[in-house]
Amino acid sequence: MGFAKRKRDFQVKWEISEEKTRDFRLNGVFEKR
Repeated sequence: MGFAKRKRDFQVKWEISEEKTRDFRLNGVFEKR
């Protein structure tokens, strides 16, 4: 039970960091132009 919750929390954090990374890359691309 606790393991499933930890796994879910990890997935959520990973998805959030993926979003931030993608936004950061897009911002970097726009800044270079």
